[in-house]
Amino acid sequence: MELQVKRLELALSFENGVPPFRFATNTLRGGFGYALRKVACAFRHRECEGCLAEGQCVYSYVFDTIPDRRGEFMTRYNRAPHPFVFFSNGDSVSEKNLRVELTLIGKAITFLPYFVLAMQELGRMGLGRRREPFVLEKVVELDSGRTLLEGSNSILERPGDPERFPVMVSDEPVERMEFHLLSPLRLKYNGNLLREPSFRAIVGSLLRRISSLCYFHGEGKPELDYRGLADVAESPRVMEDDTRWVEMSRFSTRQEDWMKLGGITGDFAVEGELGPFLDLLRLGEAVGIGKACTFGFGRYNVKAQRRATALTVQ
Repeated sequence: MELQVKRLELALSFENGVPPFRFATNTLRGGFGYALRKVACAFRHRECEGCLAEGQCVYSYVFDTIPDRRGEFMTRYNRAPHPFVFFSNGDSVSEKNLRVELTLIGKAITFLPYFVLAMQELGRMGLGRRREPFVLEKVVELDSGRTLLEGSNSILERPGDPERFPVMVSDEPVERMEFHLLSPLRLKYNGNLLREPSFRAIVGSLLRRISSLCYFHGEGKPELDYRGLADVAESPRVMEDDTRWVEMSRFSTRQEDWMKLGGITGDFAVEGELGPFLDLLRLGEAVGIGKACTFGFGRYNVKAQRRATALTVQ
């Protein structure tokens, strides 16, 4: 099985300079939902539940994907995971320009034009509590480097084929992995938020996220040995830990209150039997792991070190 992913870079230009965001995609994701509803929803003042277009319009699919009512998967959740991810960090910011990575997952790739329209509308609405206006200047495919849109009045070009990530257990002889957290990682294990990395918790979060994305937005639930993988994930240990907890927050317009969104940042290394997880972790690099992925949390890079093979001299 494979999961299709389309990664793009959006160049946003702020006439008055990029606002001093602590974490830009936190703010961007908050406004994006309202902009998408404005450009895609036929009944803007009604809730999705009970709407005649429920499950058929772009907004309800992207933001209110309803779990399987037959009770086969994710029965404890009210909503399925969103099929997109925003991400931006300090390296993506200049005086007047902000570069944002947008990752579309599975069936959501076909809705790219709506994402572009919503971003253009969000620019007119303004970003953040001060409603800072911006212009979507460019859209670039990250895998091919091809420009799909350039200039606020240009027409979006048809994107190329998406990347295809295998959803499988690999057989690589990997004995060490070094993780670099690009954004805060919010992991829950046994009901508690972790303040230090745990490979078992990472694998559990990874399997849940990939499985649900495949089920709701891809080709169906992957045929993986979940219990077996969880057992194997118990053995590897964090050998080097240079992480710290950072506390962040965002204002939720829907809840009319501030929400805490802390997580782990920094670097750490894991050693043990890691080969089975390599392909799954590569996919996790693209879609994120943990909580608040659509807000840009849970992004990482992983460097794998393969086991040295002994050579016998005849």
